[in-house]
Amino acid sequence: MPNSIDWSVVGNGPILSSDLLQASYTIGFNQLLRRPFNMVVHNYKERGQSKRIGVQGDQYSEQLLPHFIDTANFLQDEIGCWPSLGLVVLTTGVKLQKKIAVQRMDLLPSLARPVDLENNMPLAASYHNWLAERRYAFKLLNELDWPQLELVLHRDPVLPVKYKRNCLRELIELSSLKKTQARDCINWLCKLPLEIWIESIKHANIADIIACDNVFMLSRSSRLTKNWWLYDSEYSIKIDQIRTLLAQAQAYCYAKRALFC
Repeated sequence: MPNSIDWSVVGNGPILSSDLLQASYTIGFNQLLRRPFNMVVHNYKERGQSKRIGVQGDQYSEQLLPHFIDTANFLQDEIGCWPSLGLVVLTTGVKLQKKIAVQRMDLLPSLARPVDLENNMPLAASYHNWLAERRYAFKLLNELDWPQLELVLHRDPVLPVKYKRNCLRELIELSSLKKTQARDCINWLCKLPLEIWIESIKHANIADIIACDNVFMLSRSSRLTKNWWLYDSEYSIKIDQIRTLLAQAQAYCYAKRALFC
């Protein structure tokens, strides 16, 4: 990517480096407007209205706001739920043909519940379809400098692997199991090696890949859910481990042209 960067988009995720790349315009999320940010994009909702987006910054940020809202509505149809602000900003930037560097963003915030979180309080991250967002983001990689979305493995997977049980189908059917059976299944799934997930995705149809997304999210339109593990301190950690394996396997298959989003 050329040295000249139009936008530096800085998420709130893992920090790989304390140094932020220099750009003409630096964008942050859900925090106070301060240096080095020229604009902060935040969640905004008025009573009686659907989910919306707000910005803090200069006149340019106000000009971008309608673009962000249009992109968010488009992405909502693409991925099946309201998108994260990060994906909205990046998709908008690509459409506007900006040269963008992305930092501290992997579109995979943890689903593990903090120990001090009240039992009936959902995590905000559980309302997004992160796996679908990552699959959509793969299509933007050629236009972005985004190292945290690209797969980094400490070793090459040993493939192919022969395995009789279909872990994707087991995952999809998790919500139909009794709680004791579901616990056993989650305990088994979170211990499977990455190779098993890769092989399952390579031989899966797109419907099953999409169906897996529902295991890791809550609906904004209903307080009832069969995904009890997202409210469980112990099993939210294990379900987060499973989602990480699935995300890594999807990234590997996309890089090897074995997954087409």
